[in-house]
Amino acid sequence: MKKINRLIGKIVYSTALKVAEKEVNSVCNFRFYQETLDSQTEALRKYHDKKNS
Repeated sequence: MKKINRLIGKIVYSTALKVAEKEVNSVCNFRFYQETLDSQTEALRKYHDKKNS
Protein backbone atom coordinates (compact mmCIF):
# COMPACT_ATOMS: atom_id res chain seq x y z
CA MET A 1 0.00 0.00 0.00
CA LYS A 2 2.87 2.40 0.78
CA LYS A 3 4.39 1.74 -2.63
CA ILE A 4 1.14 2.60 -4.36
CA ASN A 5 0.75 5.82 -2.35
CA ARG A 6 4.36 6.76 -3.10
CA LEU A 7 3.85 6.08 -6.81
CA ILE A 8 0.65 8.11 -6.94
CA GLY A 9 2.39 10.93 -5.05
CA LYS A 10 5.26 10.96 -7.54
CA ILE A 11 2.88 11.04 -10.49
CA VAL A 12 0.82 13.88 -9.00
CA TYR A 13 3.94 15.85 -8.04
CA SER A 14 5.64 15.47 -11.44
CA THR A 15 2.42 16.37 -13.24
CA ALA A 16 1.99 19.48 -11.09
CA LEU A 17 5.56 20.57 -11.80
CA LYS A 18 5.14 20.11 -15.54
CA VAL A 19 1.88 22.05 -15.57
CA ALA A 20 3.42 24.85 -13.48
CA GLU A 21 6.44 25.04 -15.79
CA LYS A 22 4.26 25.30 -18.88
CA GLU A 23 2.04 27.92 -17.23
CA VAL A 24 4.97 30.12 -16.20
CA ASN A 25 6.61 29.86 -19.61
CA SER A 26 3.40 30.71 -21.45
CA VAL A 27 2.49 33.63 -19.16
CA CYS A 28 5.95 35.21 -19.30
CA ASN A 29 6.01 35.14 -23.11
CA PHE A 30 3.04 37.45 -23.49
CA ARG A 31 3.62 41.10 -24.24
CA PHE A 32 1.74 42.16 -21.09
CA TYR A 33 4.61 41.01 -18.86
CA GLN A 34 7.39 42.56 -20.95
CA GLU A 35 7.73 46.00 -19.48
CA THR A 36 9.29 48.87 -21.35
CA LEU A 37 11.80 50.97 -19.48
CA ASP A 38 11.78 54.73 -19.63
CA SER A 39 14.86 56.78 -20.49
CA GLN A 40 15.75 57.52 -16.84
CA THR A 41 15.91 53.83 -16.03
CA GLU A 42 18.10 53.18 -19.06
CA ALA A 43 20.48 55.93 -17.92
CA LEU A 44 20.75 54.35 -14.48
CA ARG A 45 21.40 50.93 -16.01
CA LYS A 46 24.25 52.32 -18.11
CA TYR A 47 25.78 53.91 -14.99
CA HIS A 48 25.40 50.67 -13.06
CA ASP A 49 27.05 48.64 -15.85
CA LYS A 50 30.01 51.04 -16.03
CA LYS A 51 30.45 51.02 -12.27
CA ASN A 52 30.53 47.21 -12.05
CA SER A 53 32.90 46.74 -14.99
